[in-house]
Amino acid sequence: MMAKEFAEKPIKVIGSTGVEFVTLLYKDTGYDLKIFPNRKCDVTGHIIFAELDPLNNQFPSFIFRWDHGDKVVDVDILLNNKDRKDLWNYEGYNGHHAKLFDNEVQEYSFLIETPGRKIFEGTINVGLLVGLNAPPEKITLAESVEIKII
Repeated sequence: MMAKEFAEKPIKVIGSTGVEFVTLLYKDTGYDLKIFPNRKCDVTGHIIFAELDPLNNQFPSFIFRWDHGDKVVDVDILLNNKDRKDLWNYEGYNGHHAKLFDNEVQEYSFLIETPGRKIFEGTINVGLLVGLNAPPEKITLAESVEIKII
């Protein structure tokens, strides 16, 4: 997303908070896993929650990030420091889109595979910080009480 386009969005995700692994079912021993619990977005809205970095630079890195367009967590592939989203279209590559496992706590499940190799399987909680882009004169405060008799 372009910086100007992101800046003008009326409601947008501006960061992450409390990002943590819930379950780690599998991690390839050839990869280091980094998690970033609290992050602010850059000027284009890019937020990275976690990374899987290979110990051998011949293998791809995997970047867990927020996708503003689809409003989900996506996984990007980097190979030789180049974005290789095209690889997700080839047989044997799996894991581009995380599955929302539990909407209430924003828990996403992942299964990342390359041809003949399982890289990662687990679930992550992703807390999102949402920003409101509104002029102060348009913001009003109101107080209300809701009572339910059951």
